[in-house]
Amino acid sequence: MPQSRTDSCVEEWARVQDLVADCLKIGIRTYRSQSGAVGEPARPAHFCHILLPESSIARTRCAGCVQHTPAESLTSFPEEGVVCHAGLYNFILPVDDWQIIVGPCSVGRKPNAQEAQRMAQELAVHAPSFQASRDQIKLFSFSAVQSVVRLLHMTSRMILKERNGMTRRDRPLKELLSAFLDAILFATHADTGSVMLWDEGTGYLSLQEERGLSRDISRRTRLRKGEGIAGLVLEEGRPLLLDDGASLGRVVRDRMTRPTVKSALISPIAVGDRVVGVVNITSFREGVHFSTETANMVHQLVRLAGITLAFETDRLAPEGRAQNPPEPV
Repeated sequence: MPQSRTDSCVEEWARVQDLVADCLKIGIRTYRSQSGAVGEPARPAHFCHILLPESSIARTRCAGCVQHTPAESLTSFPEEGVVCHAGLYNFILPVDDWQIIVGPCSVGRKPNAQEAQRMAQELAVHAPSFQASRDQIKLFSFSAVQSVVRLLHMTSRMILKERNGMTRRDRPLKELLSAFLDAILFATHADTGSVMLWDEGTGYLSLQEERGLSRDISRRTRLRKGEGIAGLVLEEGRPLLLDDGASLGRVVRDRMTRPTVKSALISPIAVGDRVVGVVNITSFREGVHFSTETANMVHQLVRLAGITLAFETDRLAPEGRAQNPPEPV
C-alpha cells in the first residue's frame, strides 16, 4: 500500500526532530491535537522523566508542566517560554494542528549551588542528584534558543504545508538562513559565520547571511565556482576543515587570505544531490578548534538547511553535485 502524505510527513519530521535534538542537545517532542504524540520524543530529559517523579511533592508541583500536559490542554504559547519550578524553560510551537515542545533547557545561566539546594528542598529530591541531572541540561542564551525555535517552527510549517498539498514558497529565504546560521554558530562556538548561495543566473556564489564579518568583507564577497576556498567547496561538493598548523595542500593554502584564522570549516549546502551554496564558520581563538566531530555535526545541520531550501530549487540550480557522504580533508 502506498505511503500516505501524512505518514510521509511524520517520518520526515521525525528525522528533523531527531537531527536537531542530537546536534543541539535539547529535548523535542511533538503532539497532534486530539490524537496524541507524533512519533517518539527526541532526547527526553532524565531530569524530568526519572528524577522528579521519585518525589510525590515534585510530581504534584510538576503536574502542570508542559512536559506532562496533554496536547489538547495546551492553550498558552508565550514567546518567552514557560518556566518550571526547577527554573527550566520549555517553548511551545503551535503549527497547524501540531504542538512542538522544545525543552527543557537552561536559559541565561544555571543556578548556583545555593539556588540549586533550595530548589531541591522545595521539590523534595536529593540535592546532589538534582544538581547533577540539571547540569546535564543544555545552557542557551535567550537569542540562541529563539533561533532554534524559529528554525524548528519554519521547518515544521514547511513539512505540514507539504502534507496539505500546499506550496513551500511562503517562507522568506532570509529568515530561514538567519535561523540556520545562528543555530550553527551556537552549536560550534564559532566567532564568525556566513551562508553563501549559488545563483546560476549570475554565475556567482554570493553572501546571503553573515555574523561577525567586517562591512568591507560583506560588501565584496562574491565568488565564481572554483574561486577562493568557498568556490572550491562549491565546485568539489565536499567540506574543508582548516586548522592552524595543519598541513594544507597548496591549492587550499594559496586561497587562504586571513592568517589570523585559528580554525575554519567550510561545508557545502545540498538540495538532493545538487550543491546550492556553502556555509563558512571561523574561529580566531586559541581555545576553539573545529574537529571532524564538528564537521559531522555541521553536516547534519546542513542537511536540515537542504530540506528548508528545497522550495528554492528552481532558482538555485547549480551544476555542482554533492558527494555523499562528505568527508573533511
